[in-house]
Amino acid sequence: MNIIFAAISIIGSIASIFGAVWAWRQSISATSAAEEAKRIKDQVFTLTDISDLSEVKAIYDASQKTVRKYACRGEKDIAGVDGTQAQQDVEAIYKLMEKLNGMKHLLPEGSVEEVSKSLEDPLQGLVSASSPAEMKKYGKEIYDHLQPLLPLVRREILKKQNDVGTA
Repeated sequence: MNIIFAAISIIGSIASIFGAVWAWRQSISATSAAEEAKRIKDQVFTLTDISDLSEVKAIYDASQKTVRKYACRGEKDIAGVDGTQAQQDVEAIYKLMEKLNGMKHLLPEGSVEEVSKSLEDPLQGLVSASSPAEMKKYGKEIYDHLQPLLPLVRREILKKQNDVGTA
């Protein structure tokens, strides 16, 4: 009888060891799966950031094109632009700034605030400009203040793309 209990005890011990080994292997597998899920989640967030930054870049390009007419044309060419057109152009810049404010966490700290602050006076000046010379002056200021944004956006897009590539 003791032999039977000993045999059952040995078989139970062996089963327990195999159960422990199986549970250990499953925990390693679960840890691997959790790490993979986290990596994929991070990659999705990074791709979303790239998409958002690309959208900002498209709005930026449109805004630059909008104010380029003031910055790069002569006063005679600007003479046909009226206050309504200038107002629409300023609204396009505000659209860019609103988009940037919503995504400022993706760009270097303080960069969006700095550009926004530097644009306040020129944007108001363009809207209230009474001559082509004033429009050109304020349009050039706006154009110049927007210039530093493009390299920031491009750099962040490239950085995020590299993050996805190395993940």
